Amino acid sequence: MATRFIEVLPNRGVDDNVGPIPEMIVPLRGTNHILLIDGEGLDVKAENPRMLEITEVKNFVRKDLPKPRMFQLRGRALPGKGGLLVLARRGTAVTATLRVFVLDNRIVRLAVRPLQKAPGVFHAKALPDPVAFVYEMNEIWAPQANVLIDLVPSKPALIDDPDQNARDMGAFEADGITPDTKKGVFQERIQMLTYGNVRSFAPVFLSYLGTDPVKNTDFTIFVVHAIAAYAGHTTGLTDPSYQFATVSEDADARAWAHELGHFLRRAHGESGVEGELMVSGGEGEKIPVQDAAQVFNRRHT
Repeated sequence: MATRFIEVLPNRGVDDNVGPIPEMIVPLRGTNHILLIDGEGLDVKAENPRMLEITEVKNFVRKDLPKPRMFQLRGRALPGKGGLLVLARRGTAVTATLRVFVLDNRIVRLAVRPLQKAPGVFHAKALPDPVAFVYEMNEIWAPQANVLIDLVPSKPALIDDPDQNARDMGAFEADGITPDTKKGVFQERIQMLTYGNVRSFAPVFLSYLGTDPVKNTDFTIFVVHAIAAYAGHTTGLTDPSYQFATVSEDADARAWAHELGHFLRRAHGESGVEGELMVSGGEGEKIPVQDAAQVFNRRHT
């Protein structure tokens, strides 16, 4: 087997099959780990040791790999958009190369606000534990992109005026003046996209954020019973304003993490690669290194 760098564990900020040079992310002032297989006797150094500290992990055992060595990499400075190289040499001959992106942490202040359609009456029939969900989101985002999610204390979102809802939605009677109050009533499945004669409730949530915001918050997740989009069901939808997402009560933490990805990159394009976090409706949690460095985090300089 050829000498090369490979990941220690999946979904930990390493891509070892993206081309001739594997890639990884290392947090600034933090650490990540990499394996070198068939690397016995090689000298492993960063092209700029002042930016990246490399320490071999001794007494490491992996019997399923040929002559594996493990290294801990610590980010000491930001090398820029292109990252920097780690070279494994025997004498002057380079036998393996690794590209490392050192990223400063990007903190996202998140508010989670269950919808109330009347005082004390939640739209969702079951409420998730936001602390547990944010912990799981950080388990996905922190090791792969050095994105850290900070849960901001917040209160439920009381939106209980169908008349005002209709105004916000632009739903009026035939005279064009009187709000169509019936269209401003939250149904079991809240419509979040406008098409044909169907009005989206997205402007209602956006208007609510303007009148009752949570201070020092980057993104808000509204929890509801169920969501409708076009003619189907979805567990989550991020508004094009990228100020909020609505999630259904049956959405898991992976769905919350997926919606946060739309906020981070300010775009709604979905991945078509099985196993990745940004596959809509998928189960994977993988964040490619290039996406982490250039799209989601971007704090490489």
